[in-house]
Amino acid sequence: MSAQLSLADLQNVHITAHIFSDQSDANASEIAADPAFYPDLFYQNKTKKAAFMVKRAMISRASAAALLFFSPLYLLIAVLVKLTSKGPVLFKQERLGQFGKTFVCLKFRSMKPSNDVRFTRSS
Repeated sequence: MSAQLSLADLQNVHITAHIFSDQSDANASEIAADPAFYPDLFYQNKTKKAAFMVKRAMISRASAAALLFFSPLYLLIAVLVKLTSKGPVLFKQERLGQFGKTFVCLKFRSMKPSNDVRFTRSS
């Protein structure tokens, strides 16, 4: 099955390629602030500010309620991870968020601590 675009639709298609080497010295925040990657971040609409604040408040309250509701399950998972293997219960990793801002992500560890590729690569 194939799709065909009309000439009018085809004029709205734009293809770009951005290539960065592994040894790129570009700062992650510079890449994240590039409008070629995230054009929607540069079109701020002030009329949506109130809606955004209401949405954020609702999400924060729902997240807090979910954490409270599922806390017995999280405690059980933590105990099972600790009893079945050595090492920390939580896996900590730094992630890149909106506008290139970094944050720490915590997850329950699901592998052995020695399975991290940073420790198994040969330089």
